[in-house]
Amino acid sequence: MTPILYTFFCEYDGGTYLSQAHASDQHSALMNWAGRFAPEQMPRDVSAEIARSAFEVPDANEEDITPIHGLVGVWCWTTLVDDELAHLTIVQSS
Repeated sequence: MTPILYTFFCEYDGGTYLSQAHASDQHSALMNWAGRFAPEQMPRDVSAEIARSAFEVPDANEEDITPIHGLVGVWCWTTLVDDELAHLTIVQSS
């Protein structure tokens, strides 16, 4: 099976950070993204905390990565870092 390309739009504290990862499904894509997520524009401790939160998403809990109603191949995931919401939109790109 050919891995699927996913595009990530991470919004945190007024900034938007874009990246991509390959995986077989949206949960694996989130894990791959979290394993290498370290945008240069974002403070390192913040990106590390967002990645740590992503690694806590259980594989069996599909409700943590929410499909966007009315769209195909688009999900969202959120976490709190220092009382600020980090919002991640995951888009199946290929």
